[in-house]
Amino acid sequence: MVSKLTEIRTSEILRIIREKKSTSRVQIAKLTGLSKPTISSIVNDLVKEGVVRENGLGQSKSSGGRKPINISFAKDYRNVLSVDIGGTKSIFALIDLDGNILKRDTIATDLLRTERGLVDELNERLESYIEGVGKEKVLGISLGIPGTVDRVTQKIKYMPSFDIGDLDLKTPVEKKFGISTLIENDVTLAAFGESWIGSAKEYNDVILVSIGTGIGSGIVINDSVYRGCVGGAGEIGEFVTDWST
Repeated sequence: MVSKLTEIRTSEILRIIREKKSTSRVQIAKLTGLSKPTISSIVNDLVKEGVVRENGLGQSKSSGGRKPINISFAKDYRNVLSVDIGGTKSIFALIDLDGNILKRDTIATDLLRTERGLVDELNERLESYIEGVGKEKVLGISLGIPGTVDRVTQKIKYMPSFDIGDLDLKTPVEKKFGISTLIENDVTLAAFGESWIGSAKEYNDVILVSIGTGIGSGIVINDSVYRGCVGGAGEIGEFVTDWST
């Protein structure tokens, strides 16, 4: 069993490799302060798993010595299926691990406004994507919804203008496809995305305000999503905006 400390170290090493684009075990040891044997052990495991690739030799020091082996993040190691349910249109997308969109489809949200419509359309389109890329290539499924989600059960609690409430989508989706599934407020996911790889990646604290069919915001504090005690942090108002008036 992997210890919590090893998980934390692995996560930090992966973050460095992804951000640096190309680096080496020696550079990672300098940046983290961890011993070279510890770095080598973790990186070797990541290489075996396919998350990290070795890309030939780098430059040796001016004093000579062995050239370091360059390593980089394998963004195509797996993909993520992302679903963004909006007020008027919804987006299904296949994304690599660096956030690049590989495939994208848009449908009218009216097809999803009831529990049956949401479940049926979700299953049909996810199945099509999974068959196209192969189940073994899908790391996870992310579903962003314009409403509130129970932070423990991930049940959908409320979605304004939808005939949906207290709905468990996570369990049936995971049971059908055997793929880990995350359900979260859509603007919260957007805020996290911007803080991770977007225009706010240089900041630890972020508030993103979304103005569309509805108005809401997502909050990131100290690089972690902030949801509030009942999961409604950032919800500016439970209403639908009519921009035609």
